[in-house]
Amino acid sequence: MPKKQLKHSLFFQISQLYYQIIYAKKAIEIQHQVIQLLTENKAIVDAQLKNGNAIQLDVLTIQSKIDNETNRKIEVETNLQKLLNLLKYATGVNNIQEGQLAITLKNYTAEEAMQLAILHNPSLAIGKDKVNIAKAEVAIAKLNERPTIGLKASVGSRNGYLPQISDPRFNYNAGIGFSVPLFNGGKIKQQVKIQERSVVLNETNVAAQLHDFEKDIQAALIDIKSNESRIKNAASQIEQAALAQKLSVSKLKNGTTTPIEITSTNADYQRALLNQLQYQYQLCNAQLELIKLIGVELVD
Repeated sequence: MPKKQLKHSLFFQISQLYYQIIYAKKAIEIQHQVIQLLTENKAIVDAQLKNGNAIQLDVLTIQSKIDNETNRKIEVETNLQKLLNLLKYATGVNNIQEGQLAITLKNYTAEEAMQLAILHNPSLAIGKDKVNIAKAEVAIAKLNERPTIGLKASVGSRNGYLPQISDPRFNYNAGIGFSVPLFNGGKIKQQVKIQERSVVLNETNVAAQLHDFEKDIQAALIDIKSNESRIKNAASQIEQAALAQKLSVSKLKNGTTTPIEITSTNADYQRALLNQLQYQYQLCNAQLELIKLIGVELVD
């Protein structure tokens, strides 16, 4: 694999790993936040239990939710550690301190992205090079049908000349050759046909590759637009869920709600945060895919 294509491939593999790590870290932050809210709510129910305003089942209900979320957090932490081990193996870097699920990228049209892909993507460049090589091989094969002229010359010394046959003397020779292909059983024509078919095959492969790139670029642009819209919608959902969660806590303090309601509002808030995080992660993946297709320039 050519050096540029190898760097291109490795860059995006490491980039995807990087955003997987950022996603896992932010998911852990959300889990920690949810567990903290549930723990605060449990403290309220514990106080109500002592005062006779709640029953043991209420405490157990919230504690069960805390245990479930803690196990989920442990699962994400385990996955994060595996990702960090993979990062260390691939790059030698032990950890990523800070990061955001965001990529600054121009809003390309499909036509602009396709033109950049044709100019910069290593895979397309290799395909075009194969076509040019095949055309050159056709031209070389056709040269075998033409007459050839060969020149030969050499200088040096040799012995064997009378009367002193052992003494080396200056010597040279030169010659010229001329050959005309008369009959070769159609071998040259067959070689030309084979090379011409190779040209057609490589051109067909490049056309199919361009079609695939066009399809993939369209899909990436659709994913980008879709996830940007989802992120905007998720912001209002988080605001609504946070407000509902605060109201349920207030009602819990006043003894006018149940642990089931409080855990439900907490779950809605958690779901809204995780949905937004998932959309951000999907947006990064779509943007990375588009950058990969158009051919990012790597700095040595």
